[in-house]
Amino acid sequence: MKKQQLDELLNEARDESTTSQQLTNIWYSTKSSRIRKAVASNPNASPVVLRTAARLYLDEVLSNPGFELIKLFDSDPWITKLCEAYENPNEFFVKYGKYSTLGHSMDGNILTRAILMSKNLTPEALNCCLAYGQKPALDRALKNKQVFENVRFLVKESSKNNSYSYFDLGSLLILHSRKVISTEELHSCLSQFGFASTSASKRCYSDFYVKVLGEYQQEQSPQGQEFLVNLLSRFFMISRGHVFSFLRDKDYGVISSDNFLDLVARCLKHITDVSYKRNREVKNLLHEHKKRLVGTIFSKTYDKFIRNNGGSEDFDAFFAFCKEHEIIDTVIDYNRGMNFRGKQWLEKIKQTSFDTKMFLAKSGCLGDWAPVMDSDDRYRIFNELNESIYAKEGVSKNLLFSSCSLRKIVSINDSTYAF
Repeated sequence: MKKQQLDELLNEARDESTTSQQLTNIWYSTKSSRIRKAVASNPNASPVVLRTAARLYLDEVLSNPGFELIKLFDSDPWITKLCEAYENPNEFFVKYGKYSTLGHSMDGNILTRAILMSKNLTPEALNCCLAYGQKPALDRALKNKQVFENVRFLVKESSKNNSYSYFDLGSLLILHSRKVISTEELHSCLSQFGFASTSASKRCYSDFYVKVLGEYQQEQSPQGQEFLVNLLSRFFMISRGHVFSFLRDKDYGVISSDNFLDLVARCLKHITDVSYKRNREVKNLLHEHKKRLVGTIFSKTYDKFIRNNGGSEDFDAFFAFCKEHEIIDTVIDYNRGMNFRGKQWLEKIKQTSFDTKMFLAKSGCLGDWAPVMDSDDRYRIFNELNESIYAKEGVSKNLLFSSCSLRKIVSINDSTYAF
């Protein structure tokens, strides 16, 4: 078909005086998307054409005043469902469910877009689309400026509610990744969740962490870095404890860069400070979070020691790192130590500073007990530390051990028993 003929058909398709029959003929006479979109937008388009066009050009059909006419064809279940999704998303989900209509249905893509385009879209319905809908449908809907602004408005208004969040954590991360809400607005939304109350998929969780870590690496200002620490700490605190395993999951692309331990250590310090300022219930809720973060720090550090065959200076550097980030007491409290009980490691540890030895002993890196034998390197380290403390303080709670058992062992942990 020549360009002149196409232009004539386009003008005719746009003309609201064009009859329904003429529009039908135009629809079937060409496959031009421009012309077919014009037909789908024309109020005189027949219900049959609109029903067909809805699968291809949903935006134009739903914006067409003539869309009301297709209700006459409610004998078609698909048309009925599309109308209900567009007119009242909340009632639609109550009637048909969430996963069965959006996540599992072949028509989920179109239904998701219809709901997002609805003038009656609510935060609850939006969350259902984000949690169960197909992401390509969301991306396509957000290209519509009006839909984008409406979704953004709903999230911003919902963030003013201090009682609870209308949105799942995963839904907020999806909106943030698509720049519907800013990082500052995401932080505000996260403040609506209670401690240890929620979680997200591995992919959402890991993608967000990698994103924050990347921004942290590039951020130059101390204020900017501190904000990112607060953001990630809040993210950790509202998450259930099991999701911390994602930080170690190599299959999900979590970066182990030079800034990894720095960021995690700062988050640990932030969470520790929050738990100390709150009541006992909050401390108990955040107990698992601190334990897992300490475990993460030790796990990554131990991997690094093994790869590089770390020396005494590396042990001193690790102690200095924990001291700089003010997490020594927290690390010792959670006693998630690395296993440096081998002879090759003990030889290197004997060359470290007194403070480093004390830190490694109290954090469980040398184990909880040792046989009382001068030939045992661990006992010699324990005894050296213990004698030094005794010389300065006498009998005090800071002693690593105060007596030997019948089995001639010393224990620096109450969980060790001799039979």
